[in-house]
Amino acid sequence: YNRAEDSKIAMEETTGLNDLNSLLNYHFDSIPIGKLAEKSVMRYFFIGKLEDTQKTRLVYQKFIKSIITIHLSLKRLIQDQPEMKPESIMLYNGTLSLEGYYRLWAEQNSINYITQETYIGQDSWIYKKNDEVMKLRWDDEWKEFQKLPFSKEQENQAISYLNGLSKGKEMYDRLNMDIEIDHELKDKDYVVLFTNLNFDTAVLGRNPIFDSLKDWINKIIDFWINNKLEQLLVIRVHPAEAKLIKPTNDFIGIYLDEIQDKLKGQNIKVYGSKDEVSSYELIKYMKVGLVYSSTIGMEIAYNNKPCLIAGDAFYKNESFVMTPTTEANYFNKLKQIMGDEEFSFDVKQKDLLKFIHFIYFKRVKRLAGIKIDHKMQSNEFDFKSVEEFNKRNKVIFDEFEKEMF
Repeated sequence: YNRAEDSKIAMEETTGLNDLNSLLNYHFDSIPIGKLAEKSVMRYFFIGKLEDTQKTRLVYQKFIKSIITIHLSLKRLIQDQPEMKPESIMLYNGTLSLEGYYRLWAEQNSINYITQETYIGQDSWIYKKNDEVMKLRWDDEWKEFQKLPFSKEQENQAISYLNGLSKGKEMYDRLNMDIEIDHELKDKDYVVLFTNLNFDTAVLGRNPIFDSLKDWINKIIDFWINNKLEQLLVIRVHPAEAKLIKPTNDFIGIYLDEIQDKLKGQNIKVYGSKDEVSSYELIKYMKVGLVYSSTIGMEIAYNNKPCLIAGDAFYKNESFVMTPTTEANYFNKLKQIMGDEEFSFDVKQKDLLKFIHFIYFKRVKRLAGIKIDHKMQSNEFDFKSVEEFNKRNKVIFDEFEKEMF
């Protein structure tokens, strides 16, 4: 159902899109195709914010063309064979351009769709009906789970999981070694800003308060400099920046090196991704943690420390973290924290542990027979047939079928 004329239409449509703004705001058949393609372009370049360059425009145009041709082909298929209209659609991840188009098409045509992914762990599987699974939001299910009793066994499972994170358990690599904190910091009043990976899908296009992750970092730095705060600002660059091999230089660590003249002489200390420091040791002695959307926010709460959220963290608005809704509210809360020597925040530990159990033991499914090594990019299977695999995972698949269909 894909015809040569579709490519010609797509080419003609994109010819006049000569700047970033026109690409971003481009619509075809009343579909916001430019917006749908944006995340894929950022992901292509592994950057957190697009720059208006010739290469960016060319790549952006290609993504737009691909969505136009898919749209025209699908439209023709359903017109010619209406019986082919699906009852439901299953998508991998569901976040980037074509998946975004299929999600929108499903919504416009009252079709259920399912997004699914691996998450944390070599045998993990997560899924979500009629939304992006990587938002990690199951609000209705969470409300129901909150009504249920929380056993000591479940609590211990959550505690064991959190303790394992600091050792790299279930992760693709261990990111923090057992290194004691600098002695000079132990006696200091300091705040830690923990960065994200700038091109992570947990960050791309998900900026409820600030324009971007980098915009948030810049404004925190300016806030510290302009207010001449006595408390030390420690910026902990995500340790994965030193372990990832990606075709990009859009690392926060590189950016902070570029603005080091601005930071000189200020009450700001940067720990790069290669520096010998443990994020968990920093948490022990800090006043408060500043987080965009990293999971370390939950670990901060587990250590009974206040955590201020700036991004679209999947645990935002939960009782164990502070979640301002505007930039003004964010800095008002930060001023309050910095100006109050006795500031404290009642971290609801029970709520945190129940949330951890809900996400990592109820929503993250563990499939028998599969091991996915993300670090080495290899898969291992220890089942001999599809029938054996289905049998070993019958409970999980029955749950999936009941919830999705």
